[in-house]
Amino acid sequence: MISVVICTYNRSSFLRHCLGSLQKQTASLDKFEVVVVNNNSIDDTEGVAKDFESVFPFFKYCFEDKQGLSFARNKGYEQASCDWVAYLDDDAVARLNWVEIILETISKGDFDVFGGVYTAWHALRECPKWFSSEWETNTSISEVYTVLEKDYPSGGNCVYRKSLLLKHGGFSPTLGMKGNSTAYGEETLLIDTMRQHGVVVGFVPELLIDHCVIERKYSLIWRLNRSFAIGRDSVTICNESSMAELSKSILKCVCFLVCSPVKALCRWVVTKEYYWQNVVLDSFSRVTFHLGRLVGGVKAQCR
Repeated sequence: MISVVICTYNRSSFLRHCLGSLQKQTASLDKFEVVVVNNNSIDDTEGVAKDFESVFPFFKYCFEDKQGLSFARNKGYEQASCDWVAYLDDDAVARLNWVEIILETISKGDFDVFGGVYTAWHALRECPKWFSSEWETNTSISEVYTVLEKDYPSGGNCVYRKSLLLKHGGFSPTLGMKGNSTAYGEETLLIDTMRQHGVVVGFVPELLIDHCVIERKYSLIWRLNRSFAIGRDSVTICNESSMAELSKSILKCVCFLVCSPVKALCRWVVTKEYYWQNVVLDSFSRVTFHLGRLVGGVKAQCR
């Protein structure tokens, strides 16, 4: 058996779809436990969760009052009864054979941690023409079943040995989403720590979920803010806050600020591949990433 942990915050409508996808699994429902962690939701999350309490033979609902995805994920594995813990985002739906693929992968014994593919699910509106097919998916990681030496599985579709989560203390509460704030890095830091202790991380492309593109992700401002947050949090993960690293970030910001718009515009003129939104994002996402690194480094220096 596995424990499927769903951490949720004010997404009761999505949670219903998520739990519904687990109800329809090809694997028998007695092959997995469902653990729903409510992270201070003020909508009807509890009611939605309780609606599924009688559906699954093994079901737990718990409340985590410390705000933040890391706190909720840690609560989830602490409540899990099984030796393996699978995390599924609350705004995602699992493909019908999701649990079956997890159980098959575990039986092979190749990995201690493994993840799969998430694809963009445009449930709220039709996908805009300018929205790149490369966004909101991780299909570029690998097309084959493989060990990941450097890349990272997505935290919203990832499976861990519970013993390893216990051993390494789970996810860092100083990183990751908190309420509606945008922050990253808790999964990356945990995987890096595990790798240093010989943990084998894998990727299973057949392990599929469809991840909803929520409304704010159609905003150009949000996408630039995301790049900034990833850059800022990468400094904490890599502990790169020296003056040399800060100088590199400043130089890269200037370089990308000058070169990226020209490069992107030339590509658009020649190939007509990009709408204007793509030009903006291609030009400035790297700039905001290095601005984020700069801000993160300065904060670290000031501590």
